[in-house]
Amino acid sequence: MKEENILFLLVGLFGLILTATGIGVYFYINEHPELDVETFEYDPRIYELPEPKTNAGGSESLIELPEVTFAFPVDSDDWYITSPWGKRVSPIYGFVAHHDGVDISIDDPRRGMPQIVAIADGYIEHHWYNHKTKGRYIIVNHGWGRSHYAHLSTSYIHERNPDGSPWQVQAGEVIGRMGNTGLSDGAHLHFELELFMDGVPMLVNPMLYLEEVLTEWEAYDVR
Repeated sequence: MKEENILFLLVGLFGLILTATGIGVYFYINEHPELDVETFEYDPRIYELPEPKTNAGGSESLIELPEVTFAFPVDSDDWYITSPWGKRVSPIYGFVAHHDGVDISIDDPRRGMPQIVAIADGYIEHHWYNHKTKGRYIIVNHGWGRSHYAHLSTSYIHERNPDGSPWQVQAGEVIGRMGNTGLSDGAHLHFELELFMDGVPMLVNPMLYLEEVLTEWEAYDVR
């Protein structure tokens, strides 16, 4: 037989083996559903904020923040806002999209990445080492809501303790450092805030709420 015919037969045989293997795996998993691994991607829902009410906890919501100890998420004095909450032209995708949080950077990242701290007491609900868009990414559950910290360069926490209990954090406790991981166009912290409304997480503008408890937010610097 010619070499071309032998090669053609080998390629065809290899294709048949792959097809048979795939069919076998499919039927085997169907007979053993416990082997079928499901993957979940965290995707918080965005709600239309209700009309403001007098003395509400922010100009766009009826929800008030609890009376708890808060800390500013970036441990640096030269921070500034690179992108506030709301619609914007995405620096990554190039089209108009809603920005679910605020981006915070510092004047001179070359001096080293500042520490990122938990804004309030809580526990680590999720901790990604390499989220497909947000890189190293931490979500802290505070009981009344959740705070999100994305694009970190490193993290100093875990989701669980060795005994399986949730990893607890306190307001102002260091959880990582600012970075440029994931889909990012420069070193910064992407910070989101959710409040629970009837048990459902509701994304809110972090600046509308943190300015109520943190003087740093009262005259934030947007560049």
